[in-house]
Amino acid sequence: MGKKLLLLLLVVVCFVAAYSFGYGKAFAAVPVVLDVTERITAHFNEPKHGIYRNIPLVNNLRWVINQQPVTHVQKAKISNILVTDPAGQVIPVDKENKSQTLLLKIGDAGKTLTGEQTYVIRYSYELGDDGTKQVDELYYNLIGSQWDTYIGNSSFTVEMPKAFDAKQLEFRLGTEPAGQSVSYKVEGHVISGMVKDVIGNGRGLTIRLELPEGYFSGVVADNNWLGEAIPTAIIALCVVLFLLFGRNPRLQMDNGKLVSPDFNSAEAGYILGGDAAKQGRIALLLHWADKGYLCFENDGQDNITLVKCKDADDSMKPYEQTMFNALFVNGSAVTAEQLKTQFTGVMPKVDRELGAYFDEPSRQVYTAASRKARQVCYLLTVVGMGLFSAKIVGDVYSWTDAITIIILIGVWAFVLFPFILFVDYYVRKNGTGSKTGLAINISGFLLMLAALLGLAAYSDVLDRESVLIVAAMGVSGFVGAFIRKRTDFGNRLLNQVISLKQQMASSSQSLTPTSDQFYSLMPYSYMFGMSEKWAQVFNGIELRPPEWFRGRIINLYSTLYFSNLMSDQLNSFESNMTYNDSSGSDGGGGGGGSGGGGGGSW
Repeated sequence: MGKKLLLLLLVVVCFVAAYSFGYGKAFAAVPVVLDVTERITAHFNEPKHGIYRNIPLVNNLRWVINQQPVTHVQKAKISNILVTDPAGQVIPVDKENKSQTLLLKIGDAGKTLTGEQTYVIRYSYELGDDGTKQVDELYYNLIGSQWDTYIGNSSFTVEMPKAFDAKQLEFRLGTEPAGQSVSYKVEGHVISGMVKDVIGNGRGLTIRLELPEGYFSGVVADNNWLGEAIPTAIIALCVVLFLLFGRNPRLQMDNGKLVSPDFNSAEAGYILGGDAAKQGRIALLLHWADKGYLCFENDGQDNITLVKCKDADDSMKPYEQTMFNALFVNGSAVTAEQLKTQFTGVMPKVDRELGAYFDEPSRQVYTAASRKARQVCYLLTVVGMGLFSAKIVGDVYSWTDAITIIILIGVWAFVLFPFILFVDYYVRKNGTGSKTGLAINISGFLLMLAALLGLAAYSDVLDRESVLIVAAMGVSGFVGAFIRKRTDFGNRLLNQVISLKQQMASSSQSLTPTSDQFYSLMPYSYMFGMSEKWAQVFNGIELRPPEWFRGRIINLYSTLYFSNLMSDQLNSFESNMTYNDSSGSDGGGGGGGSGGGGGGSW
C-alpha cells in the first residue's frame, strides 16, 4: 500500500503540474492593479478611536451592451495596505474579511480622539476579469455608497496606463448621471476632478470609462486553474484508490450439501454485520448448549433458567470465555432478569475481544490497504471542506479569517460526516443492512451537498471551481464509505456464511431432516433471522428432545413451537444482557462598479 499510495500521490503532483503548465499558462499575465490613495478628513464631535473603512472584495457589475443588460460578479484582491497621518506617521489598522468585504478598523483601541482628524489610506486593488470579451472597462467606485455620514469637499485623481478616448468618460452619483455636479479635466493619461455637491448617506461616486478590448491586457481571468485542479485531482485520486483498493471479487456460492460450519454464530454475525452481529453473539447460548456447556431449564411456564453444565475451557475462544464466565459469575444458574444488572459492560468487552480475534493477521477480514485508502479519502473530504470554506470566506487578511475557515470546516464536518458514516455503516453490513436506511442517508448526503451549492450561490461564489469542490467532497465521502476490500480469508469466510444461509433457506427440497441437524444449526437460523423458516423445514417429523433442554415442552412435536419458544427466550436474554450498555457494534449599467464601499467611526 505504501509504495502504491506514494506512486498515486506522485501522479497527482504531476497532474497538477501539467494542469498548471497547460491550462494556467494562458492566465499568467501580470494583473491590472489600481494603486489607490484615499485622504479622509473626519470631524469627531465626541471621543472616538478612529474610523473604519469597508472595501468590497466582490463587485456586482452591470452594463448595457448593444441594448442588452449584462451582469457579472467580479472578484478583487487587496494588498499593500498602509494607513498614515498627513505627516507619514503610521496608524494601526486591523484587517478582517467580513461578508466579502475587507473591513479596515483604523485607529488605536487604547486612545481616543476629538476634533478634525485626517487619514491617508493606501492600498493596491487588483481587478478581476470584467466578464465580457467585447470591451475593457474601468468601472470603479471612487467614493462608496456605504458611508454612515455625508461627504463634502470630495476630489479625485486617476492616472491611466496609456492613451484613451476621453469622450467615453462618464461619472454617476448614485444611480443617476452626475451631470454638472462633477467637474473634471483630462491631461494626458491623468483624470482629475471634484464633486461640487455634498454626497449624502447612501450615495456614491462612480467613474466609468469604456475602453477597447485588450486595453487591460494583463487582467486576471476568473478561471482559477489551481482552485479547479485541486478538487479535480481529489476526484481522480479517490477513483483510483477505489479501483486499486476497494473492489471485491464476486462471491462464489457453494450450493452443495448442507454441512455443519467450522465457524460459530458470533463469527458469522461479525462477517455479516447489522442485526446478524448482535444476534450471532446471543446465539452462542444455543451453540454452547449443543456443545454441552449449559442447559436451558423450563419451569413449565415458558420461563427459562440457564444452568451451567461444565466450566469454560481452552476449546472456547477468549471472547467466548469472557461471555460464558460472566453468565455464571454469581452461581451455576441464572435467569434473564438477573442478567439485567449482572451483565453491565460485558457485551462491549465481548465485542472488543471478538474484533481483536479478527485483528490477527491470519484472520483479518479487510485488507490494511483498503483501511488506509478509506482514511485518505476521508482526509480528502476534510480538505474539500477546507477549500469550500476558503471559497466562502475569500482571502485571508487576519487570524479571525483563518479561525472562521476552521469553524466552517467543523460545521461542514458536523453536517456531512454523519451521513457519510451512516453510509459506511450500511456498506459494512454485507447485504444485511437496511436498504431503505442506506437510500435515506445517501439522499440526505446529496441534499446537503446541494445545500452547499445553494450557499455558494447565495454568497456569490458559485462557479466551476465551487462546483468541483463540492463534487470532490461528495466523491471522496462516498468512495471512503464504499472502500472495503476483503482479504482472501474474509472473502472465503463470507462465501461460506452466505452459502450456509442460502443452503438453509433452500434445504427443504434437498435435506433429509434429523434432530441433530435441527439443533446444531438452530444458532445460525436465529442469527440469520430465519428461525421460523428453518423450523418449517422440519415440520411434521418427530424430534428427539435435546439433551440440553430440561423441563416439559407443551408440544414437543411442533418444531415451530419449540423454535419460537427459543427465539423468544433468546430475545429476552439479549434485552437483559444489553440493558445497561450499548453493545450493537458490528466489528468492523446602472450604478455600482468595483471598489467603493464605505465606513464610519468607532
